Amino acid sequence: MRSSDLNRQQVEHLSLIVKRDLRFYSRLLDRCNQLGFPADDHLLRLIVRARNDLADMASALHYLACDKTSNPGAHKP
Repeated sequence: MRSSDLNRQQVEHLSLIVKRDLRFYSRLLDRCNQLGFPADDHLLRLIVRARNDLADMASALHYLACDKTSNPGAHKP
């Protein structure tokens, strides 16, 4: 299976979950910054990486959903 095999409903459902998690990690990062975590802290770097990866995934899902809307029957190999 590939991401292009997902139907619009599956993409939208996954997008909701990713956006929820992205909001959580964004708030967690804000809180760590408020508490004064140093930039070289291992946990802070992992939080930043997770937040950035979720942002990338949210963007990819958005464009995948747009593709499903504009061409719902298309299958890309």
